[in-house]
Amino acid sequence: MLKLVIRHDPPRPFLCLAGVIHRDDIPERIGALIARFSQFAASVPHMGSQVALYHPQGHDPFGPDGEPVWLGRELLAPLDAPAGLQMNWTPGGDVAVLVHEGPYEHMLKTHFALHRAVAERDCELIGPNWERYKNASNDEANLRTEVCYLLGTTG
Repeated sequence: MLKLVIRHDPPRPFLCLAGVIHRDDIPERIGALIARFSQFAASVPHMGSQVALYHPQGHDPFGPDGEPVWLGRELLAPLDAPAGLQMNWTPGGDVAVLVHEGPYEHMLKTHFALHRAVAERDCELIGPNWERYKNASNDEANLRTEVCYLLGTTG
């Protein structure tokens, strides 16, 4: 059973690349972004967890326009981005979090479960959402990903 956690997070800086994903090519596009990011960020020390920030901006993430994504790694502090990369921030504020465990191809179910759990608490999701990958290994059984959404209250 997934347990919804609501916490207050500060904005966190991360170094990234921008792209667009579509439902039918998520693994390929994310894989390509990771490869390009790794190439451009090879000389950057002390990076933290991998992050994917999504901002639908009113778009249907599975519609023909796709969904904007920024993929990269968290930093301890902002820095001047090396050529080919940019600085971005995860949002700060109240955040709804569910931890997804296991293969990435099932992560959409965790996103949907988070939406349902937040609605049951009479809250609303606002703005962007992001995933923070907390992997200690590449073994699919041990993959852990925080699925995070900026939270607002209804009323």
